[in-house]
Amino acid sequence: MQASQELGTISNDHHELRGTIWDAARVNTLGQRFVFIEPGTFSMGPDRHRSTELAIAHKVTLSKPFFMAATEVTNAEFAVFRENVPASPYSPDPDSPAVNVTWRDAVAFCEFLSEREGVRYRLPTEAEWEYACRAGSTHNWSHGRFRIRLGQYAWYKDAVGRASRVAQLKPNAWGLYDMQGNVMEWVSDWWSHSYYKECASSGIVTDPAGPAFGTSHVLRSGCWLSDNALACSCTARFPLPIFDKKPFTDQKTGFRETVGFRVVREGN
Repeated sequence: MQASQELGTISNDHHELRGTIWDAARVNTLGQRFVFIEPGTFSMGPDRHRSTELAIAHKVTLSKPFFMAATEVTNAEFAVFRENVPASPYSPDPDSPAVNVTWRDAVAFCEFLSEREGVRYRLPTEAEWEYACRAGSTHNWSHGRFRIRLGQYAWYKDAVGRASRVAQLKPNAWGLYDMQGNVMEWVSDWWSHSYYKECASSGIVTDPAGPAFGTSHVLRSGCWLSDNALACSCTARFPLPIFDKKPFTDQKTGFRETVGFRVVREGN
């Protein structure tokens, strides 16, 4: 069942829950809301269907707390940083996620926001993203072992033909929305096929930041166009070469029309 079909089954309690999350969140001058994430240790990756000797689950400790944006960066928020960006037909609303965003543009937005706010904003590391997405879950999805309820949390399977307005479905247990669908999200790390294996051989890894260099950056989460529920799992990860401009599908949807981001805030 697609998310658009399941939405009506969760809408009665949704506004009350979202209000509770909004009230507890840290809000910045753009109106972005941030959820406080406690430090902790968890088992990072992989999806069962991607298990290889190079993609080994490994223990990761995040030693510092951080604030994760409750939603993906929206068109309205991104427009404060970069005016006159043409509206995408695949994400047309002010409160839909900004798409067609390069990794460099996402980093530049964080730098702009840091200067504006006087505190550091940045992309999450891959480990921070997965830890926050899991919200304590040890299964493929934050809501549990089975995909049957995924449509209550994630826009996928081309549910409405484009990216949807943020925070319309259920959040995960830590109050984060759209972590497993809607648009794919940049993280700060470079991609490496062997990085997980290297981490696993080191025992518990503390505050990993990814390889020192590479030719691709990492995208996390599935997107509204994903036709496989496992692509929207907590551990699904995809490389996007920094020079790649090829279309993603044969539906005339450019790959970057499915790519957005969310940000982390450090400090208080």
